[in-house]
Amino acid sequence: MQINPIARNPYTSITNKNRNASTDSFVSTMGKVSDNHSSYRVYTKKDDMLYSGGNGTGLSFYLKYAEDSTEDNPKVLARGVDENGNEFEQTINVNDVNPRNATIIEMHALEATSGATKRNGLTSLPMGSENVGINQRQDFMAAFKKNIADMNLLGEKKTATEYSKLHDFYENVGNATTRSTSSNNGKNIGVMTIGNQGYIAKYADSSTDADPVIKVGDHEVHVNNVDPKNATEIEMFALTSYMDDKGLTDNTGMKSFNKMRAYSKQAEYNGFIDGIADSDNAWSMSRNWISILENAEDSYFKMSENYKHGVDCENLISSLLRWNQKS
Repeated sequence: MQINPIARNPYTSITNKNRNASTDSFVSTMGKVSDNHSSYRVYTKKDDMLYSGGNGTGLSFYLKYAEDSTEDNPKVLARGVDENGNEFEQTINVNDVNPRNATIIEMHALEATSGATKRNGLTSLPMGSENVGINQRQDFMAAFKKNIADMNLLGEKKTATEYSKLHDFYENVGNATTRSTSSNNGKNIGVMTIGNQGYIAKYADSSTDADPVIKVGDHEVHVNNVDPKNATEIEMFALTSYMDDKGLTDNTGMKSFNKMRAYSKQAEYNGFIDGIADSDNAWSMSRNWISILENAEDSYFKMSENYKHGVDCENLISSLLRWNQKS
């Protein structure tokens, strides 16, 4: 990552001496600013910015896509002032960001380009990770786990669940799913709903025979990177839609994904999994879908009236295992 001095950018300078009501509100949000600074900068978010913000150390910055950013190799330009008041510029290769060893700026770049859900519309990052300097690296995954444990200890189950979903999202983001810049011109190969929202699987502009890419909503899934033993529901929707389209499943009638989703409800009824209908889980929670189908298959084979469902599970499992061996 390269850091260079930059020319002065348009910004709002707020001095401690001339605070007003809005300044007090900003300080309460950002935390206490170091006594070493008599002023700090606030970058007003513009349409071409992915993010603008800062923290109580005096660090303040904004993010936008770099000129050489591409769909396969997204790059984010960060500009601002560090905790010592020095102007900086960084170019962040988003694909290289490791949430277990990242700076706060790198994580905000990953957040902005991955489509992470922000808690209360503010941030998707773990509590207690924000108030650090520009070069301080952290294990954000460990911070999420601490948040989860703390919230459970306090009896805040809903908040603990929110942090757990964000932990799972960052655990898996980048494995197969990225933010989409594709048009909607590709061939439609599947349809699904999450909650009240419908989604279409279609080939992305960048899709090739060697690297098939499926667009789902605002995201793209590189199906070669999808592991059915560790994939989100969205990734499985993209994969099974692709496999059906290419004749890689022993499937007739209902689409493979619709069968998989229906049979997973049997596994949930068995107590093997939970939250299968949760719309947030579809994007952020990776599951072992082969184990889920095996659990359902076992139940179906024990019920003569549902034996055909057991055979369907067996066929789908075989197709997914062949895919795993191929990829």
